[in-house]
Amino acid sequence: MYAHFLTASLLLEPVIEKVEAVAEAFRHAGVCKSREQYYSLEALKNRLQEAAAKVARRIECLDTECAEQIHKEGKKYLSQVETTRASTIKNNQVKSFAAFKKSIALIFEGPKDSILDQSSIKSRNKQTRIRCEAIRELNPDGVISLAAGVAPHVWSTANMKAHAFEYLIDEIEPEEAQVWPPKIREILHVFREEEAFAKSQEYLQFLTG
Repeated sequence: MYAHFLTASLLLEPVIEKVEAVAEAFRHAGVCKSREQYYSLEALKNRLQEAAAKVARRIECLDTECAEQIHKEGKKYLSQVETTRASTIKNNQVKSFAAFKKSIALIFEGPKDSILDQSSIKSRNKQTRIRCEAIRELNPDGVISLAAGVAPHVWSTANMKAHAFEYLIDEIEPEEAQVWPPKIREILHVFREEEAFAKSQEYLQFLTG
């Protein structure tokens, strides 16, 4: 554990020095010569902000009291998922078909934006997209477990704190491959035929994964 801490510390300091040097360089930069140039920088800015926020949260987790609270919150959701997973396999049905369908759709489609959305909604949708990407990186058992075990209005918004979500993502994949009831697989394949999100390549990979 200490070796990982030391490695992280050694990596972080030169990165900060480089970012500070970049910030100084931008002080003397002129305006962008094209919209494409600006959009490219905007995308890099967003990646920098997301990475910095994640590092900040990880550092906060090093505090013992904070780590205990995160473990407690994350364990609550993980226990909920594990209980639901077991009952889903045993009873051959999800607890809530509507919530399961909505979660799968949100995971692979992301939230829908409107030009009328307020900035707070746009910001929330952006964070939800980041969470959707993290879920899609799980193996199929992890994706199904989360979609069946946690309502989308919980995992997609501030109702679940970032620390708890990251804990859940880190721990949700079962150690052994799950034998899901045929009904679950049938539902997922029906989505492929009926739902717009099912046209995505990631969804097809999820079904065959």
